[in-house]
Amino acid sequence: MRKEATITLEDDGNSLTFHIKQMPATQLESWIFRAVQVLGSALELPEGAGLEAVGSVLEKDGLRALAAIDYDKAKPLLDEMLGTASRMLDGVSYPCTIDTVDGYIGNVSTLLKLRMECFRVNLGFFGSAAPSGSAEAKPTSPRASKAIRMSTR
Repeated sequence: MRKEATITLEDDGNSLTFHIKQMPATQLESWIFRAVQVLGSALELPEGAGLEAVGSVLEKDGLRALAAIDYDKAKPLLDEMLGTASRMLDGVSYPCTIDTVDGYIGNVSTLLKLRMECFRVNLGFFGSAAPSGSAEAKPTSPRASKAIRMSTR
């Protein structure tokens, strides 16, 4: 059974609710292989490192590590991951796409939080990206503590 999460993000005073559903196994496998190719060619990973090392390098080196990644190669992966989310409005689900999110997300920080939650739902089996499993996601900063409420099924 695929993992799912419903989250609420605050965007310029507006509460936005999203439902995220993990990609099917074969699609996620393809996504991971393509991501490893993009990241592996851009980041300096220790010899024999597993996929969890990518997160460690990005966390440790931050923007310098991201600057090494070819955006044109990463963009289709980011767009596909965003597609695992849908905006929930009045009981109706609207798929998130690169063409629709600007219609309801005004802040880039909100978009980045949504992307991170998509990564957690889809790649949680790698460890550090796993959803907390509680009613509230663990915030990455004190300012984010009221911004994200998450429940998993």
